[in-house]
Amino acid sequence: AQTPSVDAMLAAMPRETVLARLRSAEGLYATLEAYVTPKLSPKIAKVESFHIKPLSLHERLHTIDEETESRNMNTLVISGEFSLPEIHSWIGMCVSGMPDKITKDEVTYYFKSTFQGTVLIVRCKKGEVLIRSDSISTIAILDEVIAREATDRKKRVSTTFKMDDESFSRVLILLYPKIEYQKKLAERMKLVEPLKELQMQEG
Repeated sequence: AQTPSVDAMLAAMPRETVLARLRSAEGLYATLEAYVTPKLSPKIAKVESFHIKPLSLHERLHTIDEETESRNMNTLVISGEFSLPEIHSWIGMCVSGMPDKITKDEVTYYFKSTFQGTVLIVRCKKGEVLIRSDSISTIAILDEVIAREATDRKKRVSTTFKMDDESFSRVLILLYPKIEYQKKLAERMKLVEPLKELQMQEG
């Protein structure tokens, strides 16, 4: 993976069939490039590029239930001199699954983090976008991208942020099993070297 602020990663996998599972860290753009070379001659490499978006771990949902939508969420409202296609394009720079065309004057999109389980709701119309999520980091990433794109195009925007304290406890509950798993994994890894030494002594 390659980003302006993160060191590149290089992995060679000399196999006929490769299944690789990678999890990106959200918040940065990146490009994953795969160079595929055949065993036979001539040795011509084919490059496959995969663009990784800042909210790459979010998948789009077509709808959500009332219970999910009524969660305690943080809210960000961005208003300014932008059109609906512009804000639609800026949101699409962060998440996958956005439609190519807009057929309404106001649109709503739902997303869910496949890692954390948090929800993102985006409502767009000309001159205003309402962003709701139980994850503050998700809102911060969207705010940063939209602000940068608006600045580059000399568009004036203003933001209003409302934090919901109850959202923190919910996110912690969602993350706790993953934190516990990582803790147990780290404890197991500490036993690897002593077991290797013991095996060498017995051998």
